[in-house]
Amino acid sequence: MALMLAAQRVPQRLLPLHRVARLRDAVRRMHVEPSQNAVEELIQTSPVVFFSKSYCPFCVRVKELFEDMDIKPLTIELDDLEAGQDIQDVLADMTSLRTVPNVFINGRHIGGCDSVMKLAKSNTLLDTINHHA
Repeated sequence: MALMLAAQRVPQRLLPLHRVARLRDAVRRMHVEPSQNAVEELIQTSPVVFFSKSYCPFCVRVKELFEDMDIKPLTIELDDLEAGQDIQDVLADMTSLRTVPNVFINGRHIGGCDSVMKLAKSNTLLDTINHHA
């Protein structure tokens, strides 16, 4: 799969300074008060947001896919955060998905590992990312 994906790269875009500041503030707010508003703001601030746990094999598969495709998501490692379980509870309320990975692209919930892999296999993952880029 890596060979097929090597030719398909996501163009690298730099976030404008106002979006970087907004992203930094959204991350800070989510850590302080993991509310649905804080999580939604974070999801809207970055093109690809990936909620993960460092030990999860399904998260590792998605990380490897993103790396092969040169996709650089905003990755939130829930097991590294004091409020990680609270954030995961908020995500479950928002998406009905209690597991990780939990991926959002351009503010839209994509799903977990199977959903991301399905998009990659159908060659629509990059189109989904670049649709509102």
